[in-house]
Amino acid sequence: MTIEIILFYALAFLTIVSTITVAVANNILYAALSLLCTFIGIAGLYIYASADYLAVTQIMVYVGGVLVLLIFGIMLTNKIGIKHLPNPSANKWNGFLLSFSVFIIIALGIVKTNFEKIPWLQANNQTEGKTTTQIGFNLLTTYVFPFELASVLLLVALIGAAFVASKQNK
Repeated sequence: MTIEIILFYALAFLTIVSTITVAVANNILYAALSLLCTFIGIAGLYIYASADYLAVTQIMVYVGGVLVLLIFGIMLTNKIGIKHLPNPSANKWNGFLLSFSVFIIIALGIVKTNFEKIPWLQANNQTEGKTTTQIGFNLLTTYVFPFELASVLLLVALIGAAFVASKQNK
């Protein structure tokens, strides 16, 4: 077994175990810390798959933004220091059955897919350059119109939110 395979299995094990811990943890703070391990494991799998842009985005957005906000919200809540707040799950069996069904569907899709026929998975069809360079080039050439359309849409949403907020203050 090579080091790459051992690293992959270690990252996959970390991600799977921490994800299960998020789902079954009784303490919400432990669930949030397990979510941290899940996000880091997913970022490691992105690095393993040579998706460096996705790995950095995973770390910056989810670990640096969403998870830090979640942990601050948990820690600054007044009731956390007073008593133990459980995180009960009412539908564990329904969730397990749904998760197992989705797992079976995905596993069947992987088993029945003929990966030799997919052109972008061919070994001789590797693209050169870093993914960030390719993303930047495509955003400013091929996909410039959808990129600008999304920026205009976000600008309109921001102006609308400011307008609604100013109406409520008056």
